[in-house]
Amino acid sequence: MISSSPELTELLFQLGQGSRLVGTVQPALSPPEAERIPSVGFLYQPSIEATLRLRPDLVVVDRSLNQLSYEANLEALGILTVPLQLSDLASLEKAVHTLLKLFGEEKNSFLSTYRSCVRDLQRQNSSQQKRFSFLALTWTDPPIAYGHTSFISDLLTQLGGTNSLPTHLRHPYPTLSQEWMILHPPDVIYFMTQAPGDEENSRAKITAWWPRFSGKAVPLPADLFGRATFTPFRHLEKLGLSRPIPESCLAL
Repeated sequence: MISSSPELTELLFQLGQGSRLVGTVQPALSPPEAERIPSVGFLYQPSIEATLRLRPDLVVVDRSLNQLSYEANLEALGILTVPLQLSDLASLEKAVHTLLKLFGEEKNSFLSTYRSCVRDLQRQNSSQQKRFSFLALTWTDPPIAYGHTSFISDLLTQLGGTNSLPTHLRHPYPTLSQEWMILHPPDVIYFMTQAPGDEENSRAKITAWWPRFSGKAVPLPADLFGRATFTPFRHLEKLGLSRPIPESCLAL
């Protein structure tokens, strides 16, 4: 089997199916074992030639990456493909269900635990009287946000937040103007960090936008929150929220 995204690779390992992988794309970020799996090319340009050399019995394709030509070539060559979407909490559940059914692992406890986690978050959300506004940035220069249709926005919404972006913006990663940022300070701003210096640089940008910002600025390590897998649920405490974390989420 070949996975066409780091998210699917990580998710397959979390479901106990990592040993089935004979190929994945670069960068293979998590877990460490994924780095030893042969590469079929880079994230947005998997190589059909490298794929054929590995002779997979199926390829799990991440539809959220729009690898259209790669998927079309696989189908034209008669290679079994399993298209999955990883864009929000519901699509993650559907992907997990599809994969477990594919491997005859319907009784795997991960799916029921995940459903319990989401249900517990929704129950907390419905009982919460005051919501908080948030912006979540994948990049600060220029400011690129996680839109309403992104996984991280859906997760924060289930945790009691309201995305400050205009509702008509449906792109999962819209680029924002400096002027818009200055006029719309949220209660909480989240920003991804990946390399040394990212947090310092992002905090400098936040101060430039809002010199008297009274909200919270929370860094999110990309290795924990950058992919639509079970990993973010295991680290909800890093979001800096005052609400308790459901035991079902910690069990993922």
